[in-house]
Amino acid sequence: MIYYSHVNEDNRIERKLLGVSSCSSVVAIAGSGERVISLLDHEPSTRFEVVDVNEDALFLLQLKLAALKNLTVEDYWQFIGHHDADRKARKEWYAGLRKQLSGPCMQYWDAHQEAIEKGILDMGHFETFLKRVRPFLLFFLGPYMVSLCSGSSPQSFKFPKRRWNMVMWLFSKRWVYRLWGNRDIAFISKDASILQIPVSLKKIVSGGEAASCFMSHLIFKGHLRDMHEQDLPPSLQQETLERIKQRIMSSKINIHYHHRDAASFIEMDLHRQASGVFYSLSDILSFETPAYLDRILKQAAIKGNVVVWRSFLRHRLSEESLGSMTKTYGLLQDHSDQESTRMYQVFALGEKGINA
Repeated sequence: MIYYSHVNEDNRIERKLLGVSSCSSVVAIAGSGERVISLLDHEPSTRFEVVDVNEDALFLLQLKLAALKNLTVEDYWQFIGHHDADRKARKEWYAGLRKQLSGPCMQYWDAHQEAIEKGILDMGHFETFLKRVRPFLLFFLGPYMVSLCSGSSPQSFKFPKRRWNMVMWLFSKRWVYRLWGNRDIAFISKDASILQIPVSLKKIVSGGEAASCFMSHLIFKGHLRDMHEQDLPPSLQQETLERIKQRIMSSKINIHYHHRDAASFIEMDLHRQASGVFYSLSDILSFETPAYLDRILKQAAIKGNVVVWRSFLRHRLSEESLGSMTKTYGLLQDHSDQESTRMYQVFALGEKGINA
């Protein structure tokens, strides 16, 4: 199952951290593939090791990169579903690039033609969940959220506070996610801090950030095509994609896919013997324990490397646990305030920090 197919993390943070590093290699958990794509135009980095225990996620990234390599950026946007396109056109585009995929990847997508024709950005479990939720949101909030995502502030029109508070109350209940078919452990496990979602959405709206935040567009509109170019995640910006396309076409980067868990890969990876590796671990604490993260850090957190990870609703790190990690591994950089979704904790160990 593909858990996330669209952008679900503010990949500008990892992109900036890699940009101020001198790392020549990147080890990244695949996820939706968007965070990985955002890193591919970093000139010093020539080797990318993409790992995931979910092989479907690896297939999703392979398809996105094959499409970017073979299509124009404008056609790539249409193929993946960022822009509208005819289903027949997507089918024809896939027919032209399918043989460039690995055998198992080609077999997977041959069996998922329907998802390709609809646009692969819209096929993930999270995106399907949002489709079920959106009619309810539109019923309660109607044009108000559309106005917010278009740049209006709540003060500029009569915002339905009672309805908004009702929606936020529902978003704080675990049973609501189950009712709408969300089976992702990141949301429905007993230790998931569900209240973080309405808290984050309130911050986005009250702070006037809805128009520039991709997550608000994804939740309330289901797409990002109305966002200003400068506000789009880098993995969907034209200039970034053009550079990545050129790097892929000129074979300046080597991308390898590994169907295994991150810790076991890092433990056997020869790159850990040398410095200059950037580790992009996504929201690993949604699926693994802090002890598992510690297992990775013992191998990866050495001088010259950069390690970045996130915490979503599960295993959010307290001040006490952060203090303990700092004693063990050195100063942690907390980039949570730069995450536009306001939902993730983001931490990094490594050479340099970035400014907001």
